[in-house]
Amino acid sequence: MFFTKTPDKFVIVADLLAIVLGFAFLYSYNQIGETDLQLIYPLLGCVVLLLVSMIMGFYKGGAVAEPLFIARGLIVLGICGVIFAVGALLLNAKPLDCIRLTIGAALLLSCMVLTRLLRYRFAPAEQGWRGTLVIAPDSAVALLRRLARCSLGSIQVSEPPPHDGTVTLSPAAQALIANQARNPAISEIVISGGLALDERLVTSMLLGRRRGARISTVAAFMETNFGQLPLDDPETLRALATRSSPRSLFSRTIKRLLDLSLSAALLTLLLPLLMLVATAVHLQDGGPALFRQRRVGLNGGEFTLLKFRSMRTDAESDGVARWAARDDCRVTRFGKILRLYRLDELPQLINVLRGEMSLVGPRPERPEIAREIARRIPLFELRHLVPPGLTGWAQVNFSYGASVEDATEKTRYDLYYVKNGSIWLDLLILMHTVRVVMLAEGSR
Repeated sequence: MFFTKTPDKFVIVADLLAIVLGFAFLYSYNQIGETDLQLIYPLLGCVVLLLVSMIMGFYKGGAVAEPLFIARGLIVLGICGVIFAVGALLLNAKPLDCIRLTIGAALLLSCMVLTRLLRYRFAPAEQGWRGTLVIAPDSAVALLRRLARCSLGSIQVSEPPPHDGTVTLSPAAQALIANQARNPAISEIVISGGLALDERLVTSMLLGRRRGARISTVAAFMETNFGQLPLDDPETLRALATRSSPRSLFSRTIKRLLDLSLSAALLTLLLPLLMLVATAVHLQDGGPALFRQRRVGLNGGEFTLLKFRSMRTDAESDGVARWAARDDCRVTRFGKILRLYRLDELPQLINVLRGEMSLVGPRPERPEIAREIARRIPLFELRHLVPPGLTGWAQVNFSYGASVEDATEKTRYDLYYVKNGSIWLDLLILMHTVRVVMLAEGSR
């Protein structure tokens, strides 16, 4: 996932410092007359480098620990080189300027990689989680511990009492909390939304807050640090009901215009590719190129979703709906390529034009699977309050879901989108979708 704890301020400052020094060098180099490189070029180059680096996951938590970290850097450099070459043609710049920008980008990118390697070598990411005290039932504590491990950290927890609807604390637990609240090593206290508050507990919280500790609920902590909302915490429903981002007529109109313009542009630009893929799908076994399937959309209504067929024509001849598994034997050889780079989803641009889907939103499920998930996962049906999407917050943060457990994880992300959806979040998701497609992340 790319959304983890707030990006390391040291890394951000180091990147900005390197860019400022590089820009100052180019400026002084220009002043002494040794080159006619215009200052607008390095400025645009820095912006492009930062944007591409963000899209490719350089600022996500735990990026250094991933096997493809260095490969990501090479991909960033390649993309920047192509953009610089195209920009040089459009701006009528000299080829030497493009070469200098690419070399400069390579040097800055090397500094960014080195900074991250040194940072996480001498200051591991788990230090960011030390000093966090969680007061919650076992299930919430276990979830937070697992999420923290995803970002290379751990969470210091208190021993919570059994969860019986309203979380109550024993006198021993209250004494422990009072002592920990005064502990200067505790920098944040996270409490369950269902915690029964009394004067002694509130006093402990206020003492901790007075000395500078942050106080937050499990729902707020997960939302801020992991881009999720818990499914079994009472605070989630309160947050969705009272603190969701407003969707005015203006914002809905802008979102729809964005859907129409981008989907129409993509269909036009990708028309040759769509025709080529459709022909290849038909030729592999003589079956139809498009696959139509009923899905659940806005407010629980159903619509017909379009996809390029990636499975055999008899994949569900018994009429039983199934999730696609890893190395699914029903997937054709060409279908594996389509799924790897999400090319099988491209016909859904037509669904976007029809208004049945949006470019960004929770992925639509089949009615049979949606009913089964709704019986087993609380709050699942709340994701139907927004239009389904071609890509979504869960898709850029989590791998392909093929089980109830995966659906539970994705629902936490979907509820975050339901609460915080906006045009800016949509644009962020679209940018990170580029990374997911290029690196074939989470495909099946």
